[in-house]
Amino acid sequence: MNFKTALFSILAFATFNGATSFADEPAVAKTDGQFKNESEAGVVLSTGNTQVQAFNLKQTNSYEWSSNIVKFNGRYLGSTTKGTENARYFTLGLRYERLLVEKFSLFAAETFESDIFTGYNHRYSTDVGVKYILVKSEETNWFVEAGYRYIAEQLISSANNDRSNSRIYSEVVHNFAKNLSAKLWAEYIQSLANGKDLLFNSEISMAMALNETFSVKLGYLLRYNNNPLAPAQNTDTTFTTSLVAKF
Repeated sequence: MNFKTALFSILAFATFNGATSFADEPAVAKTDGQFKNESEAGVVLSTGNTQVQAFNLKQTNSYEWSSNIVKFNGRYLGSTTKGTENARYFTLGLRYERLLVEKFSLFAAETFESDIFTGYNHRYSTDVGVKYILVKSEETNWFVEAGYRYIAEQLISSANNDRSNSRIYSEVVHNFAKNLSAKLWAEYIQSLANGKDLLFNSEISMAMALNETFSVKLGYLLRYNNNPLAPAQNTDTTFTTSLVAKF
């Protein structure tokens, strides 16, 4: 069994196992509007013999009313060494989610990305799909998503690389204690036209709350492209230490 087959098998089993009874569950309507904010910042500044500047900024906002959720997210990662830029990645995304019945919802999203060091000037991703909550408790929240993604990409060479893809995503958050939690998410994107064209992204993180608003977060992000443009490598990893503000 290869990597792709194993991944699909695990996620498909989890989705089927949790989704067998969703049709019998009533829809839940929430009436009060609720706004959430999460801001994250990590900075590394070094002078003298080792001149390094690195910035990791992340912003997430959501607004929920009735059975609707609108989410905005943005991320910037940049670094320079002795005045030479060696990383510049940013993404902006907007998503709408509609709850149909308890634990089951539909979503549509648009994401803009840019990463010149992996071979593309910009990438637009349009998503539609379904989301199902497998576990929701005080200790653990776990959900899966499946859907379609259309990517419109402009490469550094100015050529266009547009393609249709399937997408599977899963995210789990576990609270070990009131002030300590861990989060793991994984995303698999497969081209429908070319079996060699696939993307895999994943991040594991640990957060420790300092008070009701601020926490310290350690994160390890992996971005994998099975068919990168030369001379780019197929795997990028980022380890971050950040201060997070939630309200």
